[in-house]
Amino acid sequence: MIIDSQGWVSEVEQWGNITGDNSSEAFSLKKIDNKPGSKYKLPDLIEMMDEMGVDKTVILGANIPVFEAKIPNKFIADNVEQSQDRLIGIGSVHDVDGLKAVREIDEIHSLGLPGVRLSVESSNAYPWDKRIWPIYEKCQDLDLIIYFHTGWSGSVEINGRIHGIWKNQRVEHLDEVCVEFPKLRVVANYAGVSEWKTCLMLMLKNKN
Repeated sequence: MIIDSQGWVSEVEQWGNITGDNSSEAFSLKKIDNKPGSKYKLPDLIEMMDEMGVDKTVILGANIPVFEAKIPNKFIADNVEQSQDRLIGIGSVHDVDGLKAVREIDEIHSLGLPGVRLSVESSNAYPWDKRIWPIYEKCQDLDLIIYFHTGWSGSVEINGRIHGIWKNQRVEHLDEVCVEFPKLRVVANYAGVSEWKTCLMLMLKNKN
């Protein structure tokens, strides 16, 4: 079985301020009907999966206030339900939203989504930031995966400020999370890209 670890199903307006015009070339979003800011509709993604021989794709929610971007958890769950077992959905909360984020994790769990995506690279926080620990505790209790963006995001300019600082995405920062929450299942998306050897060492060091 071939599983694509990251795909998108979304509407144009869900990407908020992020468009192909203000993103780095490597981060530029796919254009649907010549409209920047959208990834794919469900039929488009399934068609590409069939062409490439991909059995399942992980699709991600988004909750990134600085970009006014939000792909709702219910939207992700609805697309998974319509996909005839071709998609795996990961919900999303804003990592430094405190108790609000913890309550949203209950919603993600009730929707049957197996994990939660965090976007620490957009909130200028590190994965080990103690403001995020209640989220880890909740996900550990509910046996939900935490899905981190590591190693690469491209740069996005919003109102004259560049976002997507690499230091927050360094895969080494996951070590403290894995140590403090040994039963929390952690995914390092992109495996740290250029830091894949560090990612491999963390996998050998931490069972989770």
